[in-house]
Amino acid sequence: MDVASPWYFQHSEIEALKTVADHNHGAALGAYTAFLDLAMGITGPIAGFIVGKFGYAAIFLYGSGAAAFACVLALVLYHFVPQPHARMSPAKC
Repeated sequence: MDVASPWYFQHSEIEALKTVADHNHGAALGAYTAFLDLAMGITGPIAGFIVGKFGYAAIFLYGSGAAAFACVLALVLYHFVPQPHARMSPAKC
């Protein structure tokens, strides 16, 4: 891991916890950590398969496609999933 990773993971966990009730924080953090570990665990074998089949240059294309897909998914979720904590006006608090 690099130097920025601990701060990134800490802040992304905080963002995940903002969307659930206080009594569900443990379950939300457990689910977040489980899926993060799963993603890290399957990335290596998938990358190894791609490199073995198509060569080292293909992994960069795969990585760019995955990053582009993640950006599009984030934009779609931001626009179409209700976010009451982010869109609430001060008058309604």
